[in-house]
Amino acid sequence: MYTLRHYFWFAFWIGVFVVGYLWSSASSEARYGDLMRRIFHVPDHIAFADIRYPRRGTANGIEGIFQLTEAQLAAYQARFNDAEIWHTPVELRRRTFEAPFAPSAFAWKPLPSPGLAGNRRIRWGNLSRKEIYQIKNGLMMCVAFRNAPGKRKSDWWYRAPKGHEDRFPLITPGKFDAFNAIHCADVGRSERPPVLLQ
Repeated sequence: MYTLRHYFWFAFWIGVFVVGYLWSSASSEARYGDLMRRIFHVPDHIAFADIRYPRRGTANGIEGIFQLTEAQLAAYQARFNDAEIWHTPVELRRRTFEAPFAPSAFAWKPLPSPGLAGNRRIRWGNLSRKEIYQIKNGLMMCVAFRNAPGKRKSDWWYRAPKGHEDRFPLITPGKFDAFNAIHCADVGRSERPPVLLQ
């Protein structure tokens, strides 16, 4: 038979679990939000309109939408080509990717995005997909972070559309061999970059 004391302890542990879960969620959002701000160099005073991040061990995509005023957007775009800002070490998925990065790695190019980065399809997440397809005139950055030389080749790759093999090279051009990150469109189909940033 359960007494009032048993019910009290049961309610207490349920409360601890709920508080722990809420605290964990809040700290995860802050952690992933800080990561996105650091990687995309977004000042603290610009708030997230929306953010999604992994809540399970198997998920690994982080998405965020910042809504900028015209003045904030102009200030942000003025820094697009500043290599000192963009060519700094990036920590993603428990790995740190350091320079050298290809000069075009962090280039902002007109939409639409390239379809592939090596043998990985470039996909937008659930949060950004509907937003991206509504944009008629926009820019995107797509960076493929690479494995160490000698570990870049994959065992499989997509076939290039017949007659378009020159647009989708099998091997990443040799001029990119020394770089740890290159633009997604420059990765050959036989390479599988471990991390994409877009």
